[in-house]
Amino acid sequence: MNKENVIKYFDLLQDILIEYNLIGKPGNIFNIDETGLQLNNKPGYVVAAKGSRSVSNVTSGEKGETISVIACCNGEGVFLPPACVLKGKNEKPEYKDGMPPGSAIYMSQKSAYVTSEIFYLWLRNHFLPRKPVGTVLMILDGHSSHCSAVDMLEFAEKNNIILLCLPSHTTHYLQPLDRAFFKSFKTFYYNACNVFMKANPMRKINRLVFGRLLSEAWIKAATPSNGISGFHATGIVPFNPHVVPDYAFLTDVPPQGENCQPALSDPPPTTQAGHLQPSPSHQPSTTNNVAGNSVSSGPGCSNLVLIELPQAARYNNNNCSDPVSNNSSDDAITPGKMLDQIFPVPNLPRLEAARKRARNLASVLNTENNIKILKEKIQVKCNKEVIKNKVKQTKNKTIKKKLEMLDKSDEESEPDLDDEEEVIDDDDNDYCVGCSEEYKATKKSVDWIKCVRCERWLHEDCTKYGNYCDTCGKFVLKRKKI
Repeated sequence: MNKENVIKYFDLLQDILIEYNLIGKPGNIFNIDETGLQLNNKPGYVVAAKGSRSVSNVTSGEKGETISVIACCNGEGVFLPPACVLKGKNEKPEYKDGMPPGSAIYMSQKSAYVTSEIFYLWLRNHFLPRKPVGTVLMILDGHSSHCSAVDMLEFAEKNNIILLCLPSHTTHYLQPLDRAFFKSFKTFYYNACNVFMKANPMRKINRLVFGRLLSEAWIKAATPSNGISGFHATGIVPFNPHVVPDYAFLTDVPPQGENCQPALSDPPPTTQAGHLQPSPSHQPSTTNNVAGNSVSSGPGCSNLVLIELPQAARYNNNNCSDPVSNNSSDDAITPGKMLDQIFPVPNLPRLEAARKRARNLASVLNTENNIKILKEKIQVKCNKEVIKNKVKQTKNKTIKKKLEMLDKSDEESEPDLDDEEEVIDDDDNDYCVGCSEEYKATKKSVDWIKCVRCERWLHEDCTKYGNYCDTCGKFVLKRKKI
């Protein structure tokens, strides 16, 4: 998570709130997100006596089906009824049994994930009837289903819905539903699944039971306190651009203490085993490990930060040496250096560039410029598909021409077949094409068959091409390969 991108996001959010007069209107600020639920239970931990050999628990017999749940909440803590996405084609009315009032179900043939078509249906049929009067701000992540459909963006623009996309890798701090709702919602859901499995050990959790379990968890988790705390923790309502702490960002060098800094030239005293020797002048201090750095606080020093630095930076060869191993040198062969020589770590500049391009900044999705750019991209894709179809058509035409040429060349190269057929008609075709044995003098106890292509008779074991003679079978096989 980049601090500069977060600052730009809050600046853009402030401009939108001021421009559309949304300050003091938390009911017009919404957040939408999706999560997945499994049709099985999580048994969790079991308390047993120490040394117990058999510890059992009730669990589902197989991996359950995934169902996506679309949740939406505003700054006043009001949740919209949930919308569920199930894999399949036909919706049954039994699927809504026990669900919260006003819930919706969308069927998807490919998978249970939210697509751009499903999100457009949700926005048109589920959100718009419950939309408050005036302009509405909807905060969402940069998933492809939220920003890839031109019809959906134009529909949002016509109905005064501003779609604000969060920057990449920031939803764990900037999305209200992730901060205060989904964790408790899933906890209540899987607790309800555990209770159901214990009460019904011979039954499975399926779609017919899902509505009742979802309703039980939704009533407990979708409370106004959770919704309000989510918007408060993300700095949206009330507006607070400094809500994200500094330790949440990636920093190159951690901040050091102002009053006391560790000396790099004089290492701390150590014992024979290499451990730090406590100083008699200072009292015991409390130590907290944050991101690999030891932060100590005591009466002699405030905010002391011990930073792990390379060996060359900790000890200067001209002034002092390594206190632990004085005989070690930089040229010594270590297992790490040997491994680097045998199998060096590859550099992937192309992959890094692709990842940088994939990151999205905070932006309004349904602006005229963004919709125009998206239409141009779709037009380019359509042009590429048209070109591919033309190439396929030309390839098919060339293949047909080759087959026609082969048929003509085959007719020209086998003029004797017609003559043989005439002779066969005169002689009543009374000999085998494969072994030239006459039918009257045959001694083989096998059946006679007729070639499907040239209609000549032969023994069944005088060919290896089934219903074809050897000549016709080779031709048909050559044609199939082409």
